Amino acid sequence: TQSTIAEAGTLQMEFGSLAKDTGDEKYYVAEKFYDVLEGKARGGMYGMGINVQTGGLSGVVSWGASGDSAYEYFLKYYLYNPRGGKRDERLIDMYRAAVEGMKKTLIKKSAGGLTYLTDSNAARGQGGKMEHLACFVPGLLALGALHFPDHEKAEEDLRIAEELAETCYAMYERTYTGLAPENVYFVGAQGGTGDPKNPDFKPIASTKWNILRPETLESLFVLYQVTGDVKYREWSWNIWQAFENHCKAPHGYGAHPDVFSSTAKCCRGNDDKQETFFMAETIKYAYLIQAEGFAGIDLKKYVLNTEAHPMKVG
Repeated sequence: TQSTIAEAGTLQMEFGSLAKDTGDEKYYVAEKFYDVLEGKARGGMYGMGINVQTGGLSGVVSWGASGDSAYEYFLKYYLYNPRGGKRDERLIDMYRAAVEGMKKTLIKKSAGGLTYLTDSNAARGQGGKMEHLACFVPGLLALGALHFPDHEKAEEDLRIAEELAETCYAMYERTYTGLAPENVYFVGAQGGTGDPKNPDFKPIASTKWNILRPETLESLFVLYQVTGDVKYREWSWNIWQAFENHCKAPHGYGAHPDVFSSTAKCCRGNDDKQETFFMAETIKYAYLIQAEGFAGIDLKKYVLNTEAHPMKVG
């Protein structure tokens, strides 16, 4: 009976597309998720656990695993609008409330001045874990600023998006391999790691691996299209080169067990596999940022679902 808001909140664009393309409104049933959330926000955000029988929410507030795509689809389903006509304004209200809650309680500064995003477990302290999965947030904030440039928070949201993107890239740049780990632990502004080359974050022993995730590349693609700053294109290229140098196998790409190690090798044992999202998302975002005219993917005309499939803005 227990699920997560990320699972329940990552079906709306896909089911909405089915309803739109088939004319069968039964697929709009996925929108009931938003009815379930009404009145249950905690500082604009939601506990990541959901009881599918009662609709009750529980657990940590997180923009990483188990929470991520629920917040993503508040904005994206609003933009996709498969029904046409008047949009569901409660979705943009939920998006803005969640973003403001995130900025108020989950956005922190590290010892070296990096902006990072943690969860409600760590929000009360100075430090905290940041997940690579949360690196979709810079792109989401930039997308919101692109579509609502006159909103009073657009400039602030874009600034935070750029700061978080710098942090996500640092998670790659500051490892031996140039690959980001699954998670890192940030030291708060009052502390420090003791490492002059990286005063901001430490590896977490149990999550030093990289499984070819797309979130940072996604955000770099969005930010390059929104700002035109070529550094995002260059950063994306550097990340791709790290995949080429450290994750390439004879017949594809595989996971790396320890991105901080000079001796660990990819693609062995349980790491000898290529996740499906690598083809659907990671390669696609790496390509689109380099492609002339973004291969026709204009983010004012298309919204990409959580698996990077372009769908026309309604």
